[in-house]
Amino acid sequence: MVQLRRTITTNKVFQAITSTNDKVAHFVVFMWESWLFVKMFAEDIVTFRKLQANKYVLGVLICSLCASVTSEFAQSVVSRGQRVFDVKDIICNFWGSLLGVGIAFYQDR
Repeated sequence: MVQLRRTITTNKVFQAITSTNDKVAHFVVFMWESWLFVKMFAEDIVTFRKLQANKYVLGVLICSLCASVTSEFAQSVVSRGQRVFDVKDIICNFWGSLLGVGIAFYQDR
């Protein structure tokens, strides 16, 4: 685990890509993640025990709101403070996630 962390954070190519296109990377990753999240449900209505929810609403709540914010906090913990909290990353995460849910909605209709 330690070796993996060192490889990712010290890889010069990885650092070059993410330093110049950081916001684009956040946008694309969250778009893809949200699209996958919504597409994993076969039915439009998701039932868990007695609760029912629309899969698109779940996508917006879980991916766009929860994951986009908590990922910023998590990366500062995982990187042991090497990465800092960035509001612009959250904005890119949020809009990328909304686009991913929107694309999934468009494809299903």
